[in-house]
Amino acid sequence: MRTLQYPIHDVDWVHRRVRELGEAKGLRLEVFHAAESDPVLSLHSPGPDAGRRVYLSAGLHGDEPAGVLALLLWLEGFERWRGRFAFDIFPCLNPWGLRRNLRTDSAGVDLNRAYGGNGSHALITAHETFIAANAGYDLALLLHEDYDACGAYIYEVTAESELWSTHLLAAAQPHCPVDPRPQIEESEAAQGVIAVDLTGELDTREFEAAHLFHCGSRRVLTVETPSELDLFQRAQAHLGMIESGLRMLVHEQNRG
Repeated sequence: MRTLQYPIHDVDWVHRRVRELGEAKGLRLEVFHAAESDPVLSLHSPGPDAGRRVYLSAGLHGDEPAGVLALLLWLEGFERWRGRFAFDIFPCLNPWGLRRNLRTDSAGVDLNRAYGGNGSHALITAHETFIAANAGYDLALLLHEDYDACGAYIYEVTAESELWSTHLLAAAQPHCPVDPRPQIEESEAAQGVIAVDLTGELDTREFEAAHLFHCGSRRVLTVETPSELDLFQRAQAHLGMIESGLRMLVHEQNRG
């Protein structure tokens, strides 16, 4: 019944919810890019002057719908975060793929391998330009899924001494186990945490996360949930991790 309540591959429904929630919560809606017949929408909310800044994205891979649903669910309760931080939100970066439950866009391009500043992909070039002009985020959360995953796990890119991934994964556990594998996608993992060091790779920008980090974002977390789990459970796991990340940012702000 929950799956029927959230027809997440119906892009018209997704866009209608984005528009409704944006208007209801006082967020500025932009048609960020006209991709195929489906626009890419974004939502923006100003924060206090010199306040912390947050970036949220989902749906870069069209066969990973739980992050899209999680952002819609999170936006329903946006009031508690209004004015606390400035937000740039991309609820679905690949609507063509989401509509068809496909990872790629219509040209067969994996959008999360297309960053790099070569100007060959119109949507990614527009997104890179936006990030370059606006990055410097205190927290960026990129919501993804993995068919091979045994539970939730996170790639964390940061130059800070403390990793936040363990806190976020704890928030996911009521809905989703943590991936216990010591090696995930050829990377060393510790209880679902993959620490990624990009500090010495200034021209490695093929991923959205790397581009955000190299453009000045302090902490970029790519959150993965197992695609074989129930859609609503996966979305709830993502939702818990979003809330946990924002609470960590509040804690950091209060300490500073």
